[in-house]
Amino acid sequence: DYAIVMDSRSGKVLFEKNAYEFVTTDSMSKVMTKIMVIEPLKHGRHKLTDEFTITEDAWRRGGAPSRSSTMYAELGSKVALEDLIKGVVVHSGNDAAIALAQGIGGTEDGFADDMTRRARELGLPKSTFKNATGLPAEGHLTTMRELASLTRYIIEVFPQYYKYYSIREFTWNNITQQNRTPLLGKDRGADGVKTGYIRDSGYGMIGSAEREGRRLIVVVGGMKSRRDRAQEAERLLNSGFRQFRAVRIFSAGDTVGQARVWGGEEPSVKLVTKNDILTLLSEEEQATAEVQLVYSGPLKAPIKAGTAIGIVRVLSNGQLVYKAPVHTKKSVPATDSIWKKALDSALFMALGG
Repeated sequence: DYAIVMDSRSGKVLFEKNAYEFVTTDSMSKVMTKIMVIEPLKHGRHKLTDEFTITEDAWRRGGAPSRSSTMYAELGSKVALEDLIKGVVVHSGNDAAIALAQGIGGTEDGFADDMTRRARELGLPKSTFKNATGLPAEGHLTTMRELASLTRYIIEVFPQYYKYYSIREFTWNNITQQNRTPLLGKDRGADGVKTGYIRDSGYGMIGSAEREGRRLIVVVGGMKSRRDRAQEAERLLNSGFRQFRAVRIFSAGDTVGQARVWGGEEPSVKLVTKNDILTLLSEEEQATAEVQLVYSGPLKAPIKAGTAIGIVRVLSNGQLVYKAPVHTKKSVPATDSIWKKALDSALFMALGG
Protein backbone atom coordinates (compact mmCIF):
# COMPACT_ATOMS: atom_id res chain seq x y z
CA ASP A 1 0.00 0.00 0.00
CA TYR A 2 1.03 3.59 -0.65
CA ALA A 3 -0.31 6.75 0.97
CA ILE A 4 0.39 10.36 1.85
CA VAL A 5 -1.49 13.18 3.59
CA MET A 6 -0.24 16.70 2.85
CA ASP A 7 -1.25 20.16 4.04
CA SER A 8 -2.06 22.08 0.88
CA ARG A 9 -1.05 25.55 2.01
CA SER A 10 2.34 24.72 3.54
CA GLY A 11 3.19 21.47 1.76
CA LYS A 12 3.92 19.80 5.09
CA VAL A 13 3.55 16.01 5.05
CA LEU A 14 1.34 14.85 7.92
CA PHE A 15 1.51 11.12 7.15
CA GLU A 16 3.24 8.93 4.60
CA LYS A 17 3.60 5.25 3.80
CA ASN A 18 5.84 4.26 0.89
CA ALA A 19 5.02 7.68 -0.54
CA TYR A 20 8.42 8.13 -2.18
CA GLU A 21 8.48 4.74 -3.94
CA PHE A 22 7.85 4.40 -7.66
CA VAL A 23 4.43 3.15 -8.74
CA THR A 24 3.06 2.42 -12.18
CA THR A 25 0.99 5.46 -13.01
CA ASP A 26 -2.73 5.22 -13.78
CA SER A 27 -5.41 7.83 -14.48
CA MET A 28 -4.22 9.83 -11.47
CA SER A 29 -1.46 11.10 -13.76
CA LYS A 30 -4.16 13.14 -15.53
CA VAL A 31 -3.48 15.85 -12.91
CA MET A 32 -0.26 16.48 -14.85
CA THR A 33 -2.22 16.47 -18.10
CA LYS A 34 -4.45 19.16 -16.67
CA ILE A 35 -1.47 21.27 -15.59
CA MET A 36 -0.19 21.20 -19.17
CA VAL A 37 -3.58 22.53 -20.28
CA ILE A 38 -4.24 25.22 -17.69
CA GLU A 39 -0.77 26.78 -17.79
CA PRO A 40 -1.25 27.89 -21.44
CA LEU A 41 -4.68 29.21 -20.45
CA LYS A 42 -3.12 31.36 -17.74
CA HIS A 43 -0.59 32.79 -20.18
CA GLY A 44 -3.16 33.48 -22.87
CA ARG A 45 -1.87 30.97 -25.39
CA HIS A 46 -5.26 29.25 -25.41
CA LYS A 47 -8.85 30.13 -24.48
CA LEU A 48 -11.57 27.95 -22.97
CA THR A 49 -13.55 28.42 -26.18
CA ASP A 50 -10.78 27.07 -28.43
CA GLU A 51 -11.89 23.93 -30.26
CA PHE A 52 -9.92 20.70 -30.66
CA THR A 53 -10.62 17.89 -33.11
CA ILE A 54 -11.33 14.34 -31.97
CA THR A 55 -8.99 12.51 -34.32
CA GLU A 56 -9.46 8.90 -35.34
CA ASP A 57 -6.55 7.99 -33.05
CA ALA A 58 -8.18 9.76 -30.07
CA TRP A 59 -11.51 8.13 -30.86
CA ARG A 60 -10.17 4.58 -31.33
CA ARG A 61 -7.77 4.55 -28.37
CA GLY A 62 -9.84 6.68 -25.97
CA GLY A 63 -13.36 6.85 -27.27
CA ALA A 64 -16.28 4.43 -27.42
CA PRO A 65 -14.36 1.70 -29.36
CA SER A 66 -11.64 1.59 -26.66
CA ARG A 67 -13.94 0.34 -23.88
CA SER A 68 -11.92 2.50 -21.51
CA SER A 69 -12.91 5.63 -19.59
CA THR A 70 -14.33 8.01 -22.19
CA MET A 71 -16.46 11.12 -22.60
CA TYR A 72 -17.98 9.59 -25.78
CA ALA A 73 -16.84 12.38 -28.07
CA GLU A 74 -17.76 11.69 -31.70
CA LEU A 75 -15.14 10.93 -34.32
CA GLY A 76 -14.11 14.08 -36.20
CA SER A 77 -16.09 16.40 -33.95
CA LYS A 78 -14.69 19.67 -32.65
CA VAL A 79 -14.94 20.10 -28.88
CA ALA A 80 -14.31 23.27 -26.86
CA LEU A 81 -11.30 23.22 -24.56
CA GLU A 82 -13.48 23.75 -21.47
CA ASP A 83 -15.62 20.72 -22.34
CA LEU A 84 -12.51 18.59 -22.86
CA ILE A 85 -11.28 19.66 -19.41
CA LYS A 86 -14.60 18.54 -17.94
CA GLY A 87 -14.32 15.30 -19.90
CA VAL A 88 -10.90 14.62 -18.40
CA VAL A 89 -11.80 15.69 -14.85
CA VAL A 90 -15.32 14.28 -14.47
CA HIS A 91 -15.32 11.32 -16.86
CA SER A 92 -11.57 10.59 -16.83
CA GLY A 93 -12.07 10.56 -20.60
CA ASN A 94 -9.12 9.14 -22.48
CA ASP A 95 -10.50 10.53 -25.75
CA ALA A 96 -10.50 14.01 -24.19
CA ALA A 97 -6.96 13.60 -22.83
CA ILE A 98 -5.58 12.44 -26.18
CA ALA A 99 -7.36 15.24 -28.05
CA LEU A 100 -5.88 17.81 -25.68
CA ALA A 101 -2.41 16.29 -25.98
CA GLN A 102 -2.55 16.33 -29.77
CA GLY A 103 -4.08 19.80 -29.94
CA ILE A 104 -1.59 21.40 -27.55
CA GLY A 105 1.53 19.28 -28.07
CA GLY A 106 1.14 18.28 -31.69
CA THR A 107 1.52 14.61 -30.82
CA GLU A 108 0.75 12.70 -27.64
CA ASP A 109 4.37 11.51 -27.44
CA GLY A 110 5.63 15.08 -27.64
CA PHE A 111 3.06 16.19 -25.09
CA ALA A 112 4.16 13.41 -22.71
CA ASP A 113 7.79 14.49 -23.06
CA ASP A 114 6.69 18.02 -22.18
CA MET A 115 4.84 16.64 -19.14
CA THR A 116 8.06 15.06 -17.85
CA ARG A 117 10.11 18.17 -18.58
CA ARG A 118 7.61 20.38 -16.79
CA ALA A 119 7.55 18.03 -13.80
CA ARG A 120 11.32 18.47 -13.47
CA GLU A 121 10.93 22.26 -13.65
CA LEU A 122 8.41 22.02 -10.81
CA GLY A 123 11.00 20.22 -8.69
CA LEU A 124 9.72 16.66 -9.10
CA PRO A 125 12.68 14.37 -9.85
CA LYS A 126 10.95 11.01 -10.21
CA SER A 127 7.78 11.21 -12.30
CA THR A 128 8.09 10.15 -15.94
CA PHE A 129 5.12 10.36 -18.27
CA LYS A 130 4.67 8.33 -21.46
CA ASN A 131 1.14 9.44 -22.36
CA ALA A 132 -1.63 11.86 -21.42
CA THR A 133 -4.12 9.22 -20.29
CA GLY A 134 -2.42 7.10 -17.65
CA LEU A 135 -3.06 3.96 -19.68
CA PRO A 136 -0.41 1.25 -19.12
CA ALA A 137 2.92 2.11 -20.73
CA GLU A 138 6.45 1.00 -19.92
CA GLY A 139 8.27 3.65 -17.89
CA HIS A 140 5.10 5.60 -17.02
CA LEU A 141 5.94 6.08 -13.33
CA THR A 142 5.38 8.43 -10.42
CA THR A 143 5.12 8.50 -6.61
CA MET A 144 2.35 9.34 -4.15
CA ARG A 145 4.47 12.26 -2.96
CA GLU A 146 4.76 13.77 -6.41
CA LEU A 147 1.07 13.27 -7.22
CA ALA A 148 0.26 15.17 -4.01
CA SER A 149 2.64 17.95 -5.01
CA LEU A 150 1.08 18.25 -8.48
CA THR A 151 -2.38 18.45 -6.93
CA ARG A 152 -1.19 21.09 -4.49
CA TYR A 153 0.20 23.10 -7.40
CA ILE A 154 -3.21 23.14 -9.11
CA ILE A 155 -5.04 24.05 -5.89
CA GLU A 156 -2.73 26.84 -4.78
CA VAL A 157 -1.78 28.37 -8.14
CA PHE A 158 -4.88 27.74 -10.26
CA PRO A 159 -7.90 27.78 -7.91
CA GLN A 160 -10.13 29.00 -10.77
CA TYR A 161 -9.42 25.74 -12.63
CA TYR A 162 -9.36 23.47 -9.60
CA LYS A 163 -13.12 24.05 -9.23
CA TYR A 164 -13.81 21.65 -12.12
CA TYR A 165 -12.92 18.74 -9.85
CA SER A 166 -16.04 19.31 -7.75
CA ILE A 167 -18.46 18.93 -10.69
CA ARG A 168 -20.76 16.03 -9.79
CA GLU A 169 -21.81 15.03 -13.32
CA PHE A 170 -21.24 16.00 -16.92
CA THR A 171 -23.30 15.28 -20.02
CA TRP A 172 -21.73 14.94 -23.45
CA ASN A 173 -23.18 13.44 -26.62
CA ASN A 174 -26.44 12.98 -24.63
CA ILE A 175 -24.66 10.64 -22.20
CA THR A 176 -24.55 11.71 -18.55
CA GLN A 177 -21.78 10.33 -16.36
CA GLN A 178 -21.18 10.83 -12.65
CA ASN A 179 -17.91 12.02 -11.17
CA ARG A 180 -16.04 8.91 -10.02
CA THR A 181 -14.47 10.53 -6.96
CA PRO A 182 -16.23 8.76 -4.04
CA LEU A 183 -15.51 11.46 -1.45
CA LEU A 184 -17.71 14.06 -3.18
CA GLY A 185 -20.86 14.54 -1.15
CA LYS A 186 -19.68 12.05 1.46
CA ASP A 187 -16.65 13.42 3.29
CA ARG A 188 -17.14 16.88 4.82
CA GLY A 189 -15.47 19.55 2.73
CA ALA A 190 -14.33 17.15 -0.02
CA ASP A 191 -14.21 18.63 -3.52
CA GLY A 192 -11.97 16.34 -5.61
CA VAL A 193 -9.82 15.03 -7.09
CA LYS A 194 -9.14 11.89 -9.20
CA THR A 195 -9.44 8.11 -9.11
CA GLY A 196 -7.33 5.58 -10.96
CA TYR A 197 -6.96 1.88 -11.62
CA ILE A 198 -4.73 -0.41 -13.61
CA ARG A 199 -3.99 -4.04 -12.89
CA ASP A 200 -0.31 -3.47 -12.06
CA SER A 201 -0.90 -0.84 -9.35
CA GLY A 202 -4.41 -1.60 -8.09
CA TYR A 203 -6.94 1.04 -7.11
CA GLY A 204 -5.77 4.54 -6.27
CA MET A 205 -7.17 7.97 -5.59
CA ILE A 206 -6.23 11.58 -5.03
CA GLY A 207 -8.62 13.36 -2.67
CA SER A 208 -8.81 16.80 -1.12
CA ALA A 209 -11.02 18.47 1.46
CA GLU A 210 -11.21 21.88 3.13
CA ARG A 211 -12.45 22.47 6.66
CA GLU A 212 -12.37 25.80 8.52
CA GLY A 213 -9.99 27.23 5.96
CA ARG A 214 -7.53 24.34 6.18
CA ARG A 215 -7.10 22.09 3.14
CA LEU A 216 -5.55 18.63 3.14
CA ILE A 217 -4.60 16.42 0.20
CA VAL A 218 -4.60 12.62 0.41
CA VAL A 219 -3.21 10.16 -2.14
CA VAL A 220 -3.58 6.40 -1.81
CA GLY A 221 -2.48 3.61 -4.11
CA GLY A 222 -2.23 -0.15 -4.25
CA MET A 223 -5.72 -0.68 -2.84
CA LYS A 224 -7.52 -3.97 -3.57
CA SER A 225 -10.94 -2.52 -4.39
CA ARG A 226 -12.90 0.67 -4.98
CA ARG A 227 -14.35 0.34 -1.50
CA ASP A 228 -10.90 0.00 0.08
CA ARG A 229 -9.55 3.11 -1.61
CA ALA A 230 -12.60 5.19 -0.63
CA GLN A 231 -12.50 4.05 2.99
CA GLU A 232 -8.74 4.50 3.32
CA ALA A 233 -8.77 7.97 1.77
CA GLU A 234 -11.61 9.05 4.05
CA ARG A 235 -9.91 7.57 7.12
CA LEU A 236 -6.62 9.31 6.36
CA LEU A 237 -8.28 12.67 5.73
CA ASN A 238 -10.21 12.50 8.99
CA SER A 239 -7.07 11.44 10.84
CA GLY A 240 -5.18 14.35 9.31
CA PHE A 241 -7.80 16.89 10.33
CA ARG A 242 -7.79 15.54 13.90
CA GLN A 243 -4.23 16.82 14.25
CA PHE A 244 -5.62 20.36 14.30
CA ARG A 245 -7.94 22.36 16.52
CA ALA A 246 -10.30 25.11 15.34
CA VAL A 247 -9.05 28.55 16.41
CA ARG A 248 -11.07 31.74 16.02
CA ILE A 249 -8.85 34.51 14.69
CA PHE A 250 -11.55 37.17 14.33
CA SER A 251 -15.35 37.29 14.58
CA ALA A 252 -17.54 38.68 11.81
CA GLY A 253 -17.44 42.48 11.84
CA ASP A 254 -14.24 42.75 13.90
CA THR A 255 -11.90 45.62 13.05
CA VAL A 256 -8.50 44.20 12.16
CA GLY A 257 -6.74 47.46 11.31
CA GLN A 258 -7.06 50.62 9.30
CA ALA A 259 -5.80 51.88 5.97
CA ARG A 260 -4.53 55.34 5.11
CA VAL A 261 -6.76 57.14 2.56
CA TRP A 262 -5.46 59.73 0.11
CA GLY A 263 -7.75 62.55 -0.99
CA GLY A 264 -10.68 61.55 1.20
CA GLU A 265 -12.99 63.27 3.64
CA GLU A 266 -11.48 60.95 6.27
CA PRO A 267 -7.74 60.28 6.60
CA SER A 268 -8.23 56.55 7.10
CA VAL A 269 -10.80 53.78 6.94
CA LYS A 270 -11.26 50.80 9.21
CA LEU A 271 -10.80 47.33 7.73
CA VAL A 272 -13.15 44.63 8.97
CA THR A 273 -13.97 40.97 8.46
CA LYS A 274 -17.26 40.08 6.78
CA ASN A 275 -17.36 36.59 8.25
CA ASP A 276 -15.89 34.73 11.19
CA ILE A 277 -12.26 33.92 10.50
CA LEU A 278 -11.66 30.40 11.76
CA THR A 279 -8.85 28.06 10.88
CA LEU A 280 -7.37 24.79 12.05
CA LEU A 281 -4.00 24.91 13.78
CA SER A 282 -1.88 22.21 15.34
CA GLU A 283 -0.52 22.69 18.86
CA GLU A 284 2.89 23.49 17.40
CA GLU A 285 1.41 26.07 15.05
CA GLN A 286 -0.62 27.69 17.83
CA ALA A 287 2.59 28.28 19.78
CA THR A 288 4.27 30.10 16.90
CA ALA A 289 1.29 31.63 15.07
CA GLU A 290 1.28 35.30 14.10
CA VAL A 291 -1.38 37.34 12.34
CA GLN A 292 -0.55 39.94 9.70
CA LEU A 293 -2.68 42.50 7.87
CA VAL A 294 -1.54 43.04 4.29
CA TYR A 295 -2.85 45.66 1.86
CA SER A 296 -1.51 48.03 -0.79
CA GLY A 297 -1.86 51.65 0.24
CA PRO A 298 -2.53 54.40 0.73
CA LEU A 299 -6.01 53.97 -0.76
CA LYS A 300 -7.34 56.62 -3.11
CA ALA A 301 -10.76 58.13 -2.44
CA PRO A 302 -13.59 57.67 -3.18
CA ILE A 303 -13.92 54.27 -1.51
CA LYS A 304 -17.10 52.25 -1.17
CA ALA A 305 -18.05 50.38 2.00
CA GLY A 306 -17.49 46.65 1.75
CA THR A 307 -14.65 46.87 -0.77
CA ALA A 308 -12.13 44.04 -0.48
CA ILE A 309 -8.87 45.80 0.28
CA GLY A 310 -6.39 43.26 1.58
CA ILE A 311 -5.96 40.04 3.48
CA VAL A 312 -5.38 38.73 6.96
CA ARG A 313 -2.60 36.16 6.92
CA VAL A 314 -1.88 33.58 9.60
CA LEU A 315 1.71 32.38 9.63
CA SER A 316 3.47 29.72 11.67
CA ASN A 317 7.26 29.61 11.69
CA GLY A 318 7.14 32.04 8.79
CA GLN A 319 4.95 29.75 6.67
CA LEU A 320 1.54 30.84 5.45
CA VAL A 321 -1.14 28.50 6.78
CA TYR A 322 -4.30 30.56 6.19
CA LYS A 323 -5.52 33.76 4.59
CA ALA A 324 -8.84 35.59 4.40
CA PRO A 325 -10.01 38.89 2.83
CA VAL A 326 -10.72 42.11 4.74
CA HIS A 327 -13.10 44.87 3.64
CA THR A 328 -13.63 48.57 4.22
CA LYS A 329 -16.09 49.26 7.04
CA LYS A 330 -17.61 52.40 5.52
CA SER A 331 -17.49 54.61 2.46
CA VAL A 332 -15.01 57.47 2.23
CA PRO A 333 -15.98 60.15 -0.32
CA ALA A 334 -13.35 62.24 -2.08
CA THR A 335 -12.69 65.60 -0.49
CA ASP A 336 -13.44 68.89 -2.23
CA SER A 337 -10.86 70.72 -0.12
CA ILE A 338 -7.70 71.62 -2.01
CA TRP A 339 -5.95 72.03 1.36
CA LYS A 340 -6.67 68.43 2.37
CA LYS A 341 -5.49 67.24 -1.01
CA ALA A 342 -2.31 69.27 -0.73
CA LEU A 343 -1.65 67.98 2.80
CA ASP A 344 -2.29 64.39 1.71
CA SER A 345 0.06 64.83 -1.24
CA ALA A 346 2.78 66.20 1.03
CA LEU A 347 2.36 63.31 3.47
CA PHE A 348 2.28 60.85 0.59
CA MET A 349 5.60 62.14 -0.75
CA ALA A 350 7.16 62.32 2.72
CA LEU A 351 6.26 58.69 3.34
CA GLY A 352 7.88 57.64 0.11
CA GLY A 353 4.64 57.01 -1.81
